[in-house]
Amino acid sequence: MVDGHVGLVLGGAATYFATINATMPKGWVRTFIHREPMVAGGIALAGLAMAMPLTIVPIRRALGFPTDNYDGDKAKKHPVPWW
Repeated sequence: MVDGHVGLVLGGAATYFATINATMPKGWVRTFIHREPMVAGGIALAGLAMAMPLTIVPIRRALGFPTDNYDGDKAKKHPVPWW
């Protein structure tokens, strides 16, 4: 269900966070949010943007809405001339 590109981006983000979390002192997230709220908000928005393809596309498929912009034009068969 997870596209290869989405998995690559999420895996990279998880690895980056794990590396930072292992090297920074305890409570660094709270300190970072307190000292740099705009940067922390930007990171939160980026996380939301990365999660959208994983959540919205399956919801649209379950509701029967088209997902052509994500899946491509698989549903439409273009006619092949018989001659």
